[in-house]
Parts: sequence; C-alpha cells; structure tokens
Amino acid sequence: MSITPKQILVGGGAVKRVNGTITGTTPFNIWVPDASSRIQLNGIYLQAWVTTALVGATPFDFVAVCAGSSVTPLWDIGQIATATDAAGLRYDYRPMSIPGGYLFNNVNSPLVVTTGATIGTGVIRIRGFVHGTEILG
Repeated sequence: MSITPKQILVGGGAVKRVNGTITGTTPFNIWVPDASSRIQLNGIYLQAWVTTALVGATPFDFVAVCAGSSVTPLWDIGQIATATDAAGLRYDYRPMSIPGGYLFNNVNSPLVVTTGATIGTGVIRIRGFVHGTEILG
C-alpha cells in the first residue's frame, strides 16, 4: 500500500483524510487501491453538506459511500431533502466502525461517495476520514 501525505499509518492500516465534492453524476473517489489490490475498510467518519445550492436533485436520494461503480450503499451519510437544497444544508455526520473490516469483492475497486441519481447543478462537499488497508489480490 502506498502512503500519501494525506494518510497516517495506524495499526497496520491507514487513516485517509477526505475532502472533495460531488457534482452532477460524478462520484468522488475517496480511495483508489494500488493495482491488483482490494480495500479492507475498517471505518468511515464523513460529513456532507451543500456548498452551492442544488437544482434538479432527486428528493430523498441518498448521499452514500459505495464500493466502486455500485450504487448499492455501504453506508448512508445522508439524504437530499428537496430538489433545490440550499447552500449550508448539512445532511449528516455518520461515523461507522467495522470490527474485523469489510473486504471489497473486486480488485481495483475504489471507495466512492455518490448520490443515487443526477444532481442538475450544485455541489455537495464531503469531508472527514476513512480507515482501512489494502490486501493484494
């Protein structure tokens, strides 16, 4: 596992700081594993809020952490309230600890934050950290 400046080694794993955005249909890659590796996720500590007002969002759609291109949430961070959520609206802060870890099924599958449907315009900021490690093969 390669370590970047935004990571800290803890007990054989890494704590990765997260700071990014979701726009339109573009998920935010939290963690892209090294080639031929799978992520073993041990914890998620993320918050989400609107930084630029949403237009054309899908009410009650999730803001969630997913494995790769799957839109099946591993963990919901929050839920879009209306099609036009205003800047400053916080969805939630949802910590999750996974004793023993959750090992991704597929190699090269990134950990992402996404919504289940398209956001017409607007920006959702994601900030916090995740904890885990990478397993070869």
